[in-house]
Amino acid sequence: MSTYEAEDRSLHRAVAVRVLVPELLADPQLHDRFRIETAAVSALHHPNLTSIYDWGEEEGATYVVTELLTGGSLRDILATRGRLSLEQTAMIGLEAATALAYAHARGFVHGALRPSKLLFDVDGRVRVGDLGIASTLAGSEIAHPLEEARYLSPEQVIGAPLDGRTDVYALSLILFECLTGEVPHDGPTSQAARSNRLGTPLPQRSELGPLDLILALGAAPDLTARPDATLFASRLESVAMTLPVPRPVTLSSENSGSFRVPSANEVLLAPAVASARPVGDELTGEPVVRPFDLPGYRENYEAAATSAASATRAKKRGRLGVLVTATVVVVAAIGGAVAWKLGLFTPKHTVPSLIGVTDQTALSLVSGDNFTIAVTNRVASSSVPAGDIVSQSPVAGSDLASGGTIKVTVSSGPSGVSVPTVGVVGEPCAVAEQTLTSLGLSGTCTTAGAVKSATIPLGNVAGWTLGSQTNPSRVPTGAALTLIESAGNTTSTTTTTTTPSSSTGPRPVPNIIGMNRAQTLAAMKAAGLYYATVGPGSQNATWTTVVSTSPAPGTVVAWHSSVTVTVR
Repeated sequence: MSTYEAEDRSLHRAVAVRVLVPELLADPQLHDRFRIETAAVSALHHPNLTSIYDWGEEEGATYVVTELLTGGSLRDILATRGRLSLEQTAMIGLEAATALAYAHARGFVHGALRPSKLLFDVDGRVRVGDLGIASTLAGSEIAHPLEEARYLSPEQVIGAPLDGRTDVYALSLILFECLTGEVPHDGPTSQAARSNRLGTPLPQRSELGPLDLILALGAAPDLTARPDATLFASRLESVAMTLPVPRPVTLSSENSGSFRVPSANEVLLAPAVASARPVGDELTGEPVVRPFDLPGYRENYEAAATSAASATRAKKRGRLGVLVTATVVVVAAIGGAVAWKLGLFTPKHTVPSLIGVTDQTALSLVSGDNFTIAVTNRVASSSVPAGDIVSQSPVAGSDLASGGTIKVTVSSGPSGVSVPTVGVVGEPCAVAEQTLTSLGLSGTCTTAGAVKSATIPLGNVAGWTLGSQTNPSRVPTGAALTLIESAGNTTSTTTTTTTPSSSTGPRPVPNIIGMNRAQTLAAMKAAGLYYATVGPGSQNATWTTVVSTSPAPGTVVAWHSSVTVTVR
């Protein structure tokens, strides 16, 4: 498949033209499927999906016209910059998973996701590319057999039925590569790469940090143990919200040149046609990848902008009157391009009410009008459930130009956080710390003040303190707790030495009955087991409590077995 830059002269916009290899469409059935799926995908509208404008055939070649994305692909970024930070990876994964969830809900599975299919627009937003084209041609080894095989799911290798969780598997491998610089389950040949992933869990690496369990479940060999894209995005968001603001990822200048519609300033001030410059951030002139959806990102980024950039913005404000007066001159100079750039021809839509829904639901409500959602604040609320929108700007009923951003404030639930006993007390320090992290808290184990216990093993957590309080049941959000370790039963005269079982040997199913989602994740991670939820709320991740497990708690199973968890 070849890609060309072109200009849509009727609408004065830059586009990309993808010309498909003729051999791929020689099969009439494949050709019909491509035609039907491309037409269907062109009706999708999501800020993290590449838009399809047109398709057709000419002189025996089949082509697809899409928006031109000038920020490069994730493959370009990894090749140029190497590994990414944890916060950059979490945001890239969140944006991609959100787009996949939208596509899956409408019956589309990508089926050929890999770093070259994750593209970036001029603002650095992730766009999933080739949806429809990829699903039609998935499995073809004409172009890059090894590159494609590296991200195939086990069910694709054995020819089993696929669903959206196949894309979750591929995305998990991609995010693993972003953090470690390595593709898991890789091999020197396509066949070796395919075989290496059959029944093989994701390797444990320290670089994964809090994404370890999320990616392990996303890349579970057993399809039933994997979350769908909606739940996967929700888990990524829970981690992204606890991380620092990502530092922009800058592509090398040799990868940044591209066609661009000239700005109004360039047309008015240039003696001739404005020369193209690398497309990038309007403040610094550098091409960047930046996650606009992370709360506080814009404020932090602009606060760190250079004084030269501030001067540039001041000059632009000073020219505002000139630009308004010279609009007719601008339009005459380059047709409708600058008028479009100034927003004169941008359609406006009515802003819907988003109060009382989640930000993910809000995104689906506004995608048809090409609006984006930015979570700019989170506030405690005793009346609005955690995760639901409390307020929005602009307000419902206002007019907003297509492509505009609606800023929302999301409820964080009642003030403070309840500290659970299950998942903390009696657990190893690492498990207790992970449970607290999932609740927006932090914990640090200490041997100082260790307490005797006949039931809690030596070194495991026996309780917690916050300041002068011992085992407070509710603490402020973000609180740092001190975890008190057990000193064991030091009065016993008999010393028993327990030899730990092999890290990959059989182990009992933990008793997770009554646990919530965060506690269940931590307990199953510590046990080295996968799980799949069934029951009310399991499909959209709204369940709150584990009712039962199969096999039952205490049943000895093999390492990395999958446990069916009934929830409500």
